[in-house]
Amino acid sequence: MYNLTRVSPSGDTSVYSGNHPGELPLPAPFREAMREFECQLEESLHEQGDYLSESDKALYRKGKRVRPKLLLLFALLCHPQELAPSLSSKVIGGAVSLEMLHVATLIHDDIIDAAAVRRGHETIYARQGTEMAILIGDLQFVQAIRKFTQLIENAHDLQLVQQVLDTGMELCKGEIDELKVDPGVSDLLSLESRYMRTIDRKTARLISVSCRAGAALVNGSRRACWYAGQFGQKIGLAFQIMDDLKDLIQDLETAGKKPGTDLARKRVTLPHIYALPEFGPDHILHRLLADRGYEPSPEELEEARHAVLHSSGMVQAYSKARELVLDAVELLQLFPPGPYCSEIERMARSILE
Repeated sequence: MYNLTRVSPSGDTSVYSGNHPGELPLPAPFREAMREFECQLEESLHEQGDYLSESDKALYRKGKRVRPKLLLLFALLCHPQELAPSLSSKVIGGAVSLEMLHVATLIHDDIIDAAAVRRGHETIYARQGTEMAILIGDLQFVQAIRKFTQLIENAHDLQLVQQVLDTGMELCKGEIDELKVDPGVSDLLSLESRYMRTIDRKTARLISVSCRAGAALVNGSRRACWYAGQFGQKIGLAFQIMDDLKDLIQDLETAGKKPGTDLARKRVTLPHIYALPEFGPDHILHRLLADRGYEPSPEELEEARHAVLHSSGMVQAYSKARELVLDAVELLQLFPPGPYCSEIERMARSILE
């Protein structure tokens, strides 16, 4: 098991745990890149000094670093190490930017979900209210884009910045699509198609651009960049499907929100869609999802959650996530084998745990 100890400029120390017991440590270039990532991230947070409290910064420090890790791993995978033994500051800066963009979306998600807890800490929304949370989230968006534009050195970099901006646009569209979905349709295939488009926008695109950026920032081939992006898209879709499954299972203490929050907010997720055919049109699940004006009681919400939880919809949704992960792992065969490729595969498979 490898441990990456990070020390921030303020002296704060924490430990990463990455590989499973018995696995070999990842090579030094990755450990060095993660340490530099933490330093650059702290510097970016320091620039917001008067506007971010230590409690606000905890949202960053408790993160799993999925997107920056994938960016750095793909960069190392495509990096000609005989030319330079370590990644450039430019690559590290890209990882910092995309992590900040991700955190911005989490802050806004907490507002929409009225979530009290995130990553074991009280959310900015719960602590400071809606108005302040919106502004702090916006601040992270702007800081993320500022950081990324500072990386521009050539036309190739400018194209990558455009992709990041496009991803930000798609993120917003995905969040809006999720709130606007009208589940009152009889065609379940259309409902599933719309769901997949929504989660592609709100979750998968950012993971995809993280993987693609890792390859692109070290001048990887077009083929490598494309396959890295495809890998990221597939595991991003799987990640969101698993998150939607967890919404039905995890308790308030673990998830920071009540189980069944998606049902309470009438968000149609894949387990809901796959479960619908098992119940008649008068069942609470159909009424809850089809009638936007219907206000269910807490008992009815729990009945609907229980119905989905014990339906084949859970297994079908999990199977879809598993299929996407296996497809993603298959793409990794196009990259050179080694510790970086193995760690990327491990991260992909861990989504299903």
